[in-house]
Amino acid sequence: MNAYLEILRINEWYKNITVLLGIIFALFLSKTAIYSNDFSLIIVILVLSCLISSANYILNAITDMDYDGKHPFKKFRPLPSKKITKDIAIIIMLLILVISLYISLSIFNSNVTMALLSLFLAAIIYNVKPIRLKDIPYIDVLSESINNPIRFMIGWFIFSNNFPSFWFLLLVWFLACILMTKKRYEELKKYPNSYRSSMKYYTSFSLKFMIFLYSIFSITSIIILFKGYTIL
Repeated sequence: MNAYLEILRINEWYKNITVLLGIIFALFLSKTAIYSNDFSLIIVILVLSCLISSANYILNAITDMDYDGKHPFKKFRPLPSKKITKDIAIIIMLLILVISLYISLSIFNSNVTMALLSLFLAAIIYNVKPIRLKDIPYIDVLSESINNPIRFMIGWFIFSNNFPSFWFLLLVWFLACILMTKKRYEELKKYPNSYRSSMKYYTSFSLKFMIFLYSIFSITSIIILFKGYTIL
């Protein structure tokens, strides 16, 4: 049972806090906000977002089985250690995906369901060959960080019919890029001979420069938002 819980990566569900941010900003900023007394919808969408995230983590575990088997710590995870078979993992992933999307279609509008599906499609593009953006330096950070604006839109569409500001989505994306690049920087220091193929193209200087660049982009987005060049 511990292995099945571990493969869901419940400890990573906190990342869906961005869904809650999307909800808050839709309620207070959107001119087309759909005001509803049924705030149990917030609980439901947070649960669905967490489930889709777990499906993404299972997909990641499946595609990274061989890589994780060479990692000093990740080799003990359920799939590399053979505690769970690949076939069982695929079945669990598909069940989570289908059930989550069905519940979403039954309760929410199509925009919410499409945003949830987009979160999983982003994981496919990031992890699955022949595309597998995870292996392309710098693009890997951009593609993984795109999950944050997608999560933001999942929450936004619960209470708004229109799209959030383009610049707001860029801001959320760039902030995620800063955190993800910092993660790469710490990984480079801790594992200089990392098994991750994209890591051999990184240097401490290049990662610091990218953090600086994403910070500039973030500040630019904030300035544009405050100047009012947006439609909310």
